[in-house]
Amino acid sequence: MAWISVCLAPWLPAWAAPGLPPSVVAGAQLTEVYASPRLLMGPTWDPKGGRLYFVAAGREGLGTQLLRLESPGVATVWLDQAEGATGTCVSSDGRLLVAQSAAHRVVSYAIGPKGPRRSRILLEEPTLKQPNDLVQAANGNIYFTDPDFGGGGAGGVFLLRPKGGITRLISDMPQPNGLALSPDGRTLYVSDSQEKLCRSFPILPNGVTAPGGRFFSPEPGSPGEPDGMGTDERGNLYLAGMGGVWVVTPAGEALGFIPVKEFCTSLTFGGPDGRDLYLACNGRLYTLRMTVRGGFANQGVR
Repeated sequence: MAWISVCLAPWLPAWAAPGLPPSVVAGAQLTEVYASPRLLMGPTWDPKGGRLYFVAAGREGLGTQLLRLESPGVATVWLDQAEGATGTCVSSDGRLLVAQSAAHRVVSYAIGPKGPRRSRILLEEPTLKQPNDLVQAANGNIYFTDPDFGGGGAGGVFLLRPKGGITRLISDMPQPNGLALSPDGRTLYVSDSQEKLCRSFPILPNGVTAPGGRFFSPEPGSPGEPDGMGTDERGNLYLAGMGGVWVVTPAGEALGFIPVKEFCTSLTFGGPDGRDLYLACNGRLYTLRMTVRGGFANQGVR
């Protein structure tokens, strides 16, 4: 299957979207690398193996699966029956970390050539609502969101320490969704689908977060809900959803907007030089060539 390029210019949301951020290579276009009738999410680039892993949501008798992109248009099932997997990231020791909403757990898998090996359940807690997204700091601490998409109560953001201790850090966000760490590991970004904003929280030396505040709110009229996030090596935040991807400076100022026709669930940096931005969307997986690399280990930099 040939790669399909999608021009960024002709399609724009109905609201007055800003221009492309300067981190997009001049003249670059969205390139479709995989298509599916399913909702795609949770992309992660494995720098050691040079492959992209992503989630395909359950549909028509198929459970949620973890797929691996082998070549343009071709993906293999790396993990079948993935227990409602949503967010993924590569750990500091090169394993694949997965938040499994249906199983209420966080799992670590060794990345094997044909599938997972030596799986480890890092956390299994039935009282959690639905672990959704996760990211790991350089010291091994794992941060994950547990939103209440059912609307019956408050969600939470948790810290899972390497030795297994769990701490609830944030409890005043109803639907905390995507997570990202600043490249220096000192700031945790959390998006909220209900409040339609992103907050930032300083990370203290002991790993817990200090009180945070509103970091970025999209312009009024923006479609969709905020979802997955990532950062680049300059510390800029990439916020998926809302008709595409917002790119925001570390000071919370909008640098630009990457429009995407499909709902964009999540993103990651990858590719041989870390400068390919992968966008997981409803039914489509795209790449976009960038001038910068990802800003953290699970985003294509190791």
